[in-house]
Order: sequence, then structure tokens, then C-alpha cells
Amino acid sequence: MANNSEAYYVNLLNIFIKHYNNYGDKSINMFHGIETDENTNDMMEEFFEHITQFKEANEYEKQMLAPDNVVIDDYEQLFELRVDSGSVCFCSVMFPLLDYVAREIDWVQCDWKIIPIKLE
Repeated sequence: MANNSEAYYVNLLNIFIKHYNNYGDKSINMFHGIETDENTNDMMEEFFEHITQFKEANEYEKQMLAPDNVVIDDYEQLFELRVDSGSVCFCSVMFPLLDYVAREIDWVQCDWKIIPIKLE
């Protein structure tokens, strides 16, 4: 992928859309059901929710943890990234995991999932 911010953010959005569709067993785009400028849909609202959580999170909450370094009960909310059925890392907010997928793996060619382990 090109080293420009526009391409990175488009890629990040595409990764979130794939996550949303895989997790919800859906096949919709970001504008599904949008008819006017005032409309949103569940996907847009969830994306905005994850952006807000990331912006409000402290550095500890943004840390990605190796599977052997995480104590699940220490978190109110926790997401796990799995690649090819193996656990890669955990984080209490989703955006660092989306970033990892965008920067570190060929997300189009491999089997990956972000799984909510605990939700607030």
C-alpha cells in the first residue's frame, strides 16, 4: 500500500467494514440504508463509537498485549485479534487492532478476525 495517509485511512475503513460484515454475518457497505444526509446506519454508528473509545482511551488502554500477557478479568472491555486461527494480540479498544491488521498482515489474503472477548 502507498505511504500516504489517504490510502491508509481508506484501507483502515475497508478493514473495519470487513470486520463488521464478518462478525455480524452480513454483506453490506458503509452506506447501506442511507437515504438522506441525516441518516446513519449501525455500521457507521459502531465505527464512530470505536473512534470515540480510542480518542478517550489512555495509553494503557491502547496497548496491545500478547496472548500470554493478558489477564482477561482485568478488563471491562477486551478484543482479540486472531490470524489463521491463532491468537495474535489483545487490546481493550479496537482501533490498535485495526491498525495492526492494516500495517502488519496481508488482510485480503489471510483469515483474520477481531473478536470481542468482553464488552462494556
